[in-house]
Amino acid sequence: MERKRKQAGSRFMKRFICYLYEYQEGRRIRNIGFCKVESSEDGCTVSIHGKGWGMNSPKKLSLYLFWRENGKCLGVYQGELGNVSPALNYRLSYTEEDVGSKARYDRLEGIILCGENGPRYAAVWTDEAVDISRMEPAGKEEMTEEKEEQPEEPEEPNEEEPVPEENEMPDEQEEPAGVSYDVREILPEESRELEEKEPEPFYFDEEEEDSKPEIAEQECQTTCRFRCTKIQRQDLSRLIRREWQLANNSFLLHGYYNYHHLAFLQEGENLYLGVPGVYSEKERRAAQAFGFPGFVNYEEEMLDLPEGEKEDRADFGYWCRQVHQIRV
Repeated sequence: MERKRKQAGSRFMKRFICYLYEYQEGRRIRNIGFCKVESSEDGCTVSIHGKGWGMNSPKKLSLYLFWRENGKCLGVYQGELGNVSPALNYRLSYTEEDVGSKARYDRLEGIILCGENGPRYAAVWTDEAVDISRMEPAGKEEMTEEKEEQPEEPEEPNEEEPVPEENEMPDEQEEPAGVSYDVREILPEESRELEEKEPEPFYFDEEEEDSKPEIAEQECQTTCRFRCTKIQRQDLSRLIRREWQLANNSFLLHGYYNYHHLAFLQEGENLYLGVPGVYSEKERRAAQAFGFPGFVNYEEEMLDLPEGEKEDRADFGYWCRQVHQIRV
């Protein structure tokens, strides 16, 4: 019976993106990152990406899942995150057992990150502002009481249904056809699904710098102010050394794995790196948090893109940042 319930739950997986904010005195003040959430009846995975912590950058953070009940903000401790500066990239996987009960699992509203002085950052599934300053940790006694309210079943060996590890999550192509997507996703509804697996870190071989092939360039027509070049991730090695780290930028990877390319945009002596995406106010905040403050609308004169590398809509384009020097 339990196995059938798990299969049914997997058919109705929700995927969405929400934003990570810094809070001061209970008020939301600025965006510092985002979370990718995959939730079903059987478990939830939250990929947390944050940077730009501001003054008094934390050395470690305590992670809580939270919900609101009777006017209170209650949190369930999930562990301590170390080495969070200058950037945080962490994946949390949890089930009903990790939070105490199914009733509690269904009420969860987001995550809270606490520093030495209490709650400081939060991501809410609905993207609304929540007063996290009064969060109360849910103790073991409360979890025990809530569990006792549920009818207990005889314990059985856990061999058939182990708690899924991160690397056991199914690949995109193996998902059932009934997966649904939340409207809060920053990409348009008709766009491709978010990549399931986190990409491996990318490093350049210094000995091969000078042997890299020339990038095939597609120049703009006279109606376009940019001279544009479609590139792949490995072509970032043509930038100066300090900008090689962009190859592992979370926002860049998000666009690259959805549209399968990046772009160099040349305007006079200025060179910009472009990440394909669709403009919206939410995505603008995420792009800015990860160092891509500008946006340029796509024009057909820029690049000849096949159907799988663009969106047929007016707000498709490139999130941009200036880069310095290109290896030729």
